[in-house]
Amino acid sequence: MKYITKLPFEGIFNVTYPYGVANSVYTSGRHDGIDMVNLTNPNVYSICDGTVSYTGWENVNNQKQGFGMYVSIKFDVNNNGFKKVFLSHLKSINVSVGQEVSPKTIVGVMGSTGNSTGPHTHVEIREYDSNNKLIKKLDPANYMGIPNIIGIYDSANYRTIIDEKVKTYMLGRYKVNSPSGVNVRTGPGMNYRIKSLNELSADAKRKGGYINGTIFDALEINGSWGRTPSGWVSLDYATKL
Repeated sequence: MKYITKLPFEGIFNVTYPYGVANSVYTSGRHDGIDMVNLTNPNVYSICDGTVSYTGWENVNNQKQGFGMYVSIKFDVNNNGFKKVFLSHLKSINVSVGQEVSPKTIVGVMGSTGNSTGPHTHVEIREYDSNNKLIKKLDPANYMGIPNIIGIYDSANYRTIIDEKVKTYMLGRYKVNSPSGVNVRTGPGMNYRIKSLNELSADAKRKGGYINGTIFDALEINGSWGRTPSGWVSLDYATKL
C-alpha cells in the first residue's frame, strides 16, 4: 500500500500563522493563506492533482516583495471555472509551467524569499470563474484537512491510503462519481483541451455536461481515458456499471 496527503510537507510541521487572521498590513484586511514550517524535511509538495501555471518571482526586480519565489498550480477545472493553489517563499523550484503534478510531486524547497520573516511556506487557494476572474480566497486548512490553529502536527495523521495496483479499464458503461463532475477533453490526456458545453453531444448539453451521476458509454480505451460520444474523459472519476 502507498499513501498521499493534501499537505505541502512530509513529516513534522508547524502551523505558525492561521488563515483568516485579521491584520491591517494585508490589502484584504486578513491573512489569506496559512503559514507552515516543516521541522524535519524542507521539500515542498503539490497539495493537489493539477497543472503548474506559474513558477518564479512575484517581482524579480524586488525579491523582497510578496510571495517571493513561488509556484501556482491550476486544479479542479470545470465549465464554471477553476482553482489555483499558491506555494510561496520558496528557496528553489523543481517544476516548470505546463507540468502535470500530483501530491507526490516535489515542487520546490521551503525558503524565506519575498516578504518573509523566516523559512516557511505560505499556502493560499483562490477560486476563479471561467473568465479567469477571482471569485474568492478559500480556507486552505479546510482543504488540507488540518486544524486552522497554531501548533505542531505530523503528516502521518493526515494520510490517505491508496492501492499501489494499477487500475485497468474496459469498454462499456460507466457512471461519473465525482462531486464536481468530469471534464470532456479533445484527446486522451490532461494536455488536451477541455471542450465547452456547446461542443458536447445533444444529450450531454441537456444535462449540463458530464455532471456527477451521468451515465455514459466508453467506446474506446486509452490507458485510464475513455472516448465517449462527446469526447475523452478520465475514467478515474467514474465507476464501471
